[in-house]
Amino acid sequence: MGTVVQYAGHSGSPQWSTPASSTWDYRSFAQPGPATMRPDHVMDLLINKRNTADNGFNIWTLNSEAFNMHTNEPILPIERGKRYRMRFCNATDDIHPLHLHRHTFDVTHIAGPPVHGLVKDVIMLGV
Repeated sequence: MGTVVQYAGHSGSPQWSTPASSTWDYRSFAQPGPATMRPDHVMDLLINKRNTADNGFNIWTLNSEAFNMHTNEPILPIERGKRYRMRFCNATDDIHPLHLHRHTFDVTHIAGPPVHGLVKDVIMLGV
């Protein structure tokens, strides 16, 4: 995949420039070491998926509970103004983009080592 950039007053065929080899790592955007703010509560969350369980659609669950569209009630017991540490375990067969709707979060560990200063609204959660 690439992007063609055309400058005013220049013509000719696009020229491919091979990019430098790199490996994506969220730690490039974080500071090493533990977060300084402590959470009010810690939640362990197991992410699971039931393949094609609802008329051919997958059902995603947190701690075995799926969001109920009929009740529209939150799955997690949270309070405004509190800080929560959520420890996610992806038990699915997918690398999945983790997102907390309308919220940002501080990433505090990446594959083990502690980090701080990385604020995200979506992050890829490996298997």
